[in-house]
Parts: sequence; C-alpha cells; structure tokens
Amino acid sequence: MPGVTHKALSAVVIASWLGCASQPTAGERLERQSNWKSPDAPCANFADLRKPRLRNIGVKIDVAEPWADGFRRAIRFWNTVLAATLHEETDLSVCSIRIIDGAPDILDHPVAARSQLTDWADFTGKIAVSRVAAKEMNNDEIYATAVHEIGHLLGLKHNANIHSIMYFLDVDSSDVLDRKDILNLSRRHELRPAILANGVVSILASSSEIALKDPSVQSPRWSPPSRKPAHGSAL
Repeated sequence: MPGVTHKALSAVVIASWLGCASQPTAGERLERQSNWKSPDAPCANFADLRKPRLRNIGVKIDVAEPWADGFRRAIRFWNTVLAATLHEETDLSVCSIRIIDGAPDILDHPVAARSQLTDWADFTGKIAVSRVAAKEMNNDEIYATAVHEIGHLLGLKHNANIHSIMYFLDVDSSDVLDRKDILNLSRRHELRPAILANGVVSILASSSEIALKDPSVQSPRWSPPSRKPAHGSAL
C-alpha cells in the first residue's frame, strides 16, 4: 500500500451531511433524516442500491470533465469490490445512479460533492458535484472523491480512520477501504471473495491485480474515453 500523507485541513471538503467535524445535536439529527432534493429526474432503478445482491447497476454520468473521468475510474474500482457489475448507462429508465451538477442550495463552498444517503427518506440514488471545487482538485483527488461518494450510495458511512477512503475530508488516491469499511459493506451487499480475504484494499488496486486472486472479477462492459488534460491544481 502506498504511503499516506494527510493535510491538516483540506481546501475542499467532501460532505454528505455527515461530513461535519462536530457531532450534531439530537435535534439536528432528527432534522437531517431526509435527503437533499433536486429537480433532476432520478434513475428508474435507484431502489436496486438497497438490495443485498446488486447485479447490474447503471450509472448515468451527467457531468463534464474532470468529474466524468473520475467517476468512470470509480466505477472500475467498485467492480473489483462488489459481486456486481457497475457500468455507464445513458438511459434514465435503466440506470440506478445519477451524477449531476450540484446547485448552490445543495453544495455550499467549499463542499466538492454530496451524495444522498441510502437509509434516509427521499433517497433517489443521486450524487451532486461542484464544477468550482473541481478547479482546486487534481485528478486523483477527484477520483478518490468519486469512490467516496459511491461508497455512501452503497450504504457506507464516514470512518474515523484517516487512511480510509470513507474519512470525511481530504481523501486521495492513496486511501483504502479498511477492515471496518469492508465489514460494513459486506453486511449490506455481496462482495468478491478476494476482498473479504484481504480485509484491506487500496483504491489504486487494479482489476487485473485482484483478478489474479479472484477469477470472478470481470472487465467492465464499456470502453471509457481517453482522459482529457487535468483542469485543476493539487491542494
């Protein structure tokens, strides 16, 4: 696993209502049990994200680069973890996850991205991202943010381990799904045997590396476009 260096404070915070440094009061917790809403139509199959066996999960990416590429990389990563196939999908009647540009009422600066939470009311399988925040992030930070936000849609909550990809701020491509993340994920969805055996997996692990240990890993069913030049600077 690569070495991990975390900055004391990130200029871009990843938040999904749980991304706050202090614990909310009881009244705030009650007030926050409904997901944020947007006028964007949801994918028809968003309820599939609550099923233990996910099978085929379509992801509709309605955002520009560099976010689009970050989510395509994140799809490939999650295909190495889940006993399922996530794939890019353009049809709202078929997809389960929709990635959209977040309006100011959803994303306050400096929030980079925000997912809906599977267990809260008004869940429709959406992730909102900020075009402005992307200008302050490098490609690996955008990729790590995409992995993090899809993790929330899969039911994962924030993790106090600063090396975990589910840490509430300052994630990057040197992070991992740690044992707690994998255990919690396995309670909700079927995982690939190699993931359960390893207990920790770097988000930089390639599908070919995991396939050597787990022949059930399949290549994605689409061919992602070539990456465009980076549009932001490192934090």
